[in-house]
Amino acid sequence: MNFEQVPNTPSDAIEMANEISRLEAASKLIKDNLKKYVKEHGPVETSIEKWGFYPSISWSFNKDMTQEIARNLVLEGVDPWSLITFQAKDLKALGWEDSSLEQFGNKKVTERFSSRKL
Repeated sequence: MNFEQVPNTPSDAIEMANEISRLEAASKLIKDNLKKYVKEHGPVETSIEKWGFYPSISWSFNKDMTQEIARNLVLEGVDPWSLITFQAKDLKALGWEDSSLEQFGNKKVTERFSSRKL
């Protein structure tokens, strides 16, 4: 099969999907092994990129500090409510139905192309 073309038949599509799964599994294994090498020997530079460990920064604040941040924002003339967002996983944890959430905002649905285990 030519993977540079859109599949023409269901069997071509299945072959393409299986190849994607195989390549993603191989990529994960290769990346895991490269991580082990880099951890021991340091970053690896190719002709186009550098593989290494880079910081990923996030912040967490306790309730009191969150309130303090909001106070400071108000003092700086920023509406703290305009910065508040709720992650889907946090809303799901509340157990509220969509009909309840619709009273407060608009549901945004996007499609993500991926596979799911059968």
